[in-house]
Amino acid sequence: MPAMTTHFTAQALCFDLDGTLVHSIEAINECWQLWANKTGIDLDLVMRTHPGRRMLDTIRIVAPHLNADAEAVYVTALETSIFTNLRPMPTAFNLLNTLPVDRWAIVTSGSTLIATTRLMHTHLPMPTVLVTSKDVKNGKPAPDPFVLAAQRLGVPAAQCIAFEDAPSGIRSAKTAGMTVIGLATTHSADELHEADAVVAGLDCVKVAVNEDGQISVRLS
Repeated sequence: MPAMTTHFTAQALCFDLDGTLVHSIEAINECWQLWANKTGIDLDLVMRTHPGRRMLDTIRIVAPHLNADAEAVYVTALETSIFTNLRPMPTAFNLLNTLPVDRWAIVTSGSTLIATTRLMHTHLPMPTVLVTSKDVKNGKPAPDPFVLAAQRLGVPAAQCIAFEDAPSGIRSAKTAGMTVIGLATTHSADELHEADAVVAGLDCVKVAVNEDGQISVRLS
């Protein structure tokens, strides 16, 4: 097996939010469990379906007989009020503050309200470019979210590196034309095999801005 590439350069970086910048798995699981209990939907099916997907897409897949918009209002209320063990991922704050504000984006399947609530709760910086569920017709694993992020950053997708913890997000960024680094925080490394490289978490990532303006990304 060839050695993993450990050094990349890019003009801009794109980050997923949950499982990448923010540790939120307990809070998210608690929300979906409450919803599954309320609706009688099989919890295992919900847990297999939701990672990396927009809330509405998840509800439509697991409960096509329900009013997805109404159910999303209920789940959103849960996700903006439950903060069980919600915290920044190790080194996330320092890493983001190393980057110029116009050279990084957050690309999340969550809503704008959920994303901003989590960022404020964890005291992480608010990005200039924030792509959320409402911004695209097709969410992850479609490439649309990352294509839009690159457009808003003013950088070709091929010159962006995306950080993702879910297979659907990796597929989205790869299809958009980005280099992708998988973070094995919520899925096993084997499940993230479509990424260009996989590390245990964000604390294995070091970034710096070179003299020529390129962003250097080193993995350990």
